[in-house]
Amino acid sequence: MTGRHERYGGVTHTILMRDRLSLNSRTIADSPNNDYNNPVLYYNGRVIETKGYCTDLFFGRAIRRIGEQKRAGKPFFAYITPNVNHGPHIPPILPDGSLGDIMENLDDNVGKMMKFLDQSGLSEETLLIYMTDNGAGSGDKRLRGGKGTAYEGGSLRRGVASTRVGSEPGVSREQT
Repeated sequence: MTGRHERYGGVTHTILMRDRLSLNSRTIADSPNNDYNNPVLYYNGRVIETKGYCTDLFFGRAIRRIGEQKRAGKPFFAYITPNVNHGPHIPPILPDGSLGDIMENLDDNVGKMMKFLDQSGLSEETLLIYMTDNGAGSGDKRLRGGKGTAYEGGSLRRGVASTRVGSEPGVSREQT
């Protein structure tokens, strides 16, 4: 929530009261009446007012930054941490005033990122990793523990890695 590494905010773990931010940490919640729609964000040491849905803003900025790096001939690293899959589950407000779907919006943005990487010629040299956070709330019955525990069920992360680096068209490599 601060946009900084958790250790800077005092967080050392996700269990046993070690998940508390220090009192001098500034978060998005420090802006009154903040929302996922048109949020006030803390960006590069500045508070900025934005227009749009948070996930669209995060992915849009990442795509612009990657494009800037490509034009400059520099490598990039983008770490995007969407917050919409956690409460308070505030949906996007669509142009017609209706409410959109949170996960559909996230899926659309991942698709936009993949399309951008393809169209800009970067997908051939980019590793895209999509992963969850710290386990499922309902737990995985095959693993010990669940979300909020230090056991496998709370720390094992599911994810997908996608790359075309060193691959041949039509060749699939599976690992089980």
